[in-house]
Amino acid sequence: MFEKLTCYANAEFELCAEGPVLVSSGQSHKTNPTLPDKTFMKGYVGKNHSEECYVIPGSSIKGVLRHHIQDFYLNGQETEGLFGKIIGGAQKSKIKFNDAFAVPETIVTAVRNSTKIDPNSQSPVGGSLNNMEIVEKGTFKAGFQIKNFTLKEIEMLLLSLHDSDTGAVRFGGKVSRGFGKMKIGSFMLTACKGYDKDLNPIDKVTFFDIEEAIKFFREVK
Repeated sequence: MFEKLTCYANAEFELCAEGPVLVSSGQSHKTNPTLPDKTFMKGYVGKNHSEECYVIPGSSIKGVLRHHIQDFYLNGQETEGLFGKIIGGAQKSKIKFNDAFAVPETIVTAVRNSTKIDPNSQSPVGGSLNNMEIVEKGTFKAGFQIKNFTLKEIEMLLLSLHDSDTGAVRFGGKVSRGFGKMKIGSFMLTACKGYDKDLNPIDKVTFFDIEEAIKFFREVK
């Protein structure tokens, strides 16, 4: 049986690196001296998915925002209403985040070194030196789709996304070292109360500023 669609929203926005961002590919390159030990995750876009570029997985963005909403807006309560829960082995969720692909000409990368520090001697642990590829600057095109949301849910989601501008929300690894600060660049969100029989959106509203969208969903309650 099909789920009844009561409302729907689609957002497109930019995540702009404001300093080092590390989203590791998860692969070790210690045996390859031509590559850093850790490389930034890459994905394929373009015609026939033939162009390789840096990417932040949608699942990573979703996980960061889920934890932030739970910790800062729900006082530790679960976010099952918005992000779903395991039902019959599948994750049922109202929201889906797109993978955020980099705009190639905006990307500036660097290689940074990292080493473990002995807590007793406060000196580097021998053999623990690693180097990692990070994005120092650049823009990633991101987005999400959400259906059958409550006004509180979409307000919390937009507030959480907006919190990245202050650094309260950070993406990727090494955030305790100051990594992962990204600001929201261009933003567009379109919401409607479903579709008529001709698939035309009902009561459609569009926002080009995230603060305006937050204000709208807060005041319409």
